[in-house]
Amino acid sequence: MLGAAMDGKTGVKPLIADVNVPFSDVLDNLQFGFMGRARVTHGAWSLGTDIIYMGLGASSDQPNADVDVDQWAVELNAGYQLAPIFMSLVGVRYNQLAASIDFQTIGRSRSGKVDWWDPFIGGILTLPLGERWNFQFHGDIGGFGVGSDLSWQIEMLFNWFMTPRSSLMMGYRWLSIDYDDNGFVYDVLSQGPQLGFTFRF
Repeated sequence: MLGAAMDGKTGVKPLIADVNVPFSDVLDNLQFGFMGRARVTHGAWSLGTDIIYMGLGASSDQPNADVDVDQWAVELNAGYQLAPIFMSLVGVRYNQLAASIDFQTIGRSRSGKVDWWDPFIGGILTLPLGERWNFQFHGDIGGFGVGSDLSWQIEMLFNWFMTPRSSLMMGYRWLSIDYDDNGFVYDVLSQGPQLGFTFRF
């Protein structure tokens, strides 16, 4: 489960709106949200996926507008365990964005829908904290002009192992996307706390 604040700008040129939704207002603006991930390992190699969906309604003061954003981010990655505490990652992230903006002051609306793939590289650092806890730092950077101009993600997570096969996860995630193509602009940092449950087969 991810609760995200958003800060940046989006729109269809030439009508661009600032989006600033602090975490305290997310529950008032969030229409629906979902997050899930899975990883399969074989020796030092692994394959993983991470899926995020968020539908958000927000308002902008610059200019005065109502903004609706639906965002999918579906990640596929391959990992290699370089050391007991560090896994390197390489992968791609599929992004789909649909934005609708109603400009109140001028009585005009703009909407658009785009999708693209971002390659990325990154890694996961895992540090044991006693017998039943660990800390994970996950970072990646991508886009490189292939899809978005630049995208990056940071996660800081604490895992509490209730049993050898199950754990609770709590932490914080930042996801930044800077995309500008064919008049569609999405330059937004999404961030917020997350809570989840992990089961290992």
